Amino acid sequence: MKKTAPVNKHLMFSSTNMLSFCKRPFVAIALLACSAALVGCNNAATSSQSPTAEPTSIATPAPQSEPVTAPASPVAQKPVTRPKPVSSQKPPVAQKPSTPVTDLEPEIGIIREIQQGDLMCYVTFTDESGKERTEGAIFELCEQPEQYLNRRYRLVYGVHNVNDCTSNEPCGKTRRANLIERFDPVNDTGSSSRGDVTVLTNGEWTITVGNGNSWSGVNGTGDLTYRGCNSKQQCLKLKGGKVTCRNGICSTIWQNGRYTYTLTSPITENPAAAPSTLIVAKDGKELQRIFDLK
Repeated sequence: MKKTAPVNKHLMFSSTNMLSFCKRPFVAIALLACSAALVGCNNAATSSQSPTAEPTSIATPAPQSEPVTAPASPVAQKPVTRPKPVSSQKPPVAQKPSTPVTDLEPEIGIIREIQQGDLMCYVTFTDESGKERTEGAIFELCEQPEQYLNRRYRLVYGVHNVNDCTSNEPCGKTRRANLIERFDPVNDTGSSSRGDVTVLTNGEWTITVGNGNSWSGVNGTGDLTYRGCNSKQQCLKLKGGKVTCRNGICSTIWQNGRYTYTLTSPITENPAAAPSTLIVAKDGKELQRIFDLK
C-alpha cells in the first residue's frame, strides 16, 4: 500500500474557516491585492523571457531610375505653303467678233484636182499669179470632176450653210461659209460664158441645175439634172429636166412620180443676177413656192 504524504493542517481551510475568513474585509482585500501582484509579476517574467517578435519589413523594390535625356533642341520648321484655291469656273474665253460672210469676187484659175470631203467638196486650182490653192465648193461640183480638170474657169463663189460637225453625220449645227458654187468657162481673152452647171440659193434652199448644155434651144428638150437641198442638208436628186421658154420666162420641169418641180427664171442680159422661183406641185396642185433663188 502506498503511503500518503502527511497533510499540513495549518494550510487546510475548511469551508467554515473560509467563510469566517471572508467576513473579515480587510484581510480579504489584502489577499486579493497580493494575488493580483503575483499574477502581474508572473506575466512580467514571462514577457521578459520570450523574445519580442520584430515586425517583418517587406522589401519594396527600389524605384528604377529612368534614363534622363536632355531635351531636344527645337528644330526649325519650314513654313507650310498652302495651295491657292483653284476656282472651278473657267475664265471666260474672249470671243472674236463675228464678221458677216459675204460673197467673194469671182477669180480665174485652172482646175487641178477635185475631192469630196465630209462637209464640202474641195477644189485645188492654180490662180492667175501661179499659186496653187485649195478652196471649199458645193458637193455638186464633185459629181463629175473629170470634166473640169486642167481647164480654165472663172470660179464663182456664194454663201452657203455648212454642217458645223466633226463628220458628215448631221448634228443640228450649221455655219455660213463661202463656197465655189459654179465654174464658168473662160476663153483666152478672159471673157466668160455660162457653164452647164448653175447654182441658185436663197440661204435656206440651194438648187443646183446641171447638164445645161443638153438643151439645144428647142422648147421641151434637154436632159438637165436637179439637186435641191435645204439648210439641214436634206437633198433630192432628179434628172430628165426639159426646158421651155415663153413670154420672157424659161421654165425647167422635172417629174418625180406624182410630184412636179418647176424652176422659172426670167430672161435677162445678166441671168446670174435675176432671181428664180421653184414651184413644187402634186397632181397639179401647188404645194410650195420658193422665192429669191439667185
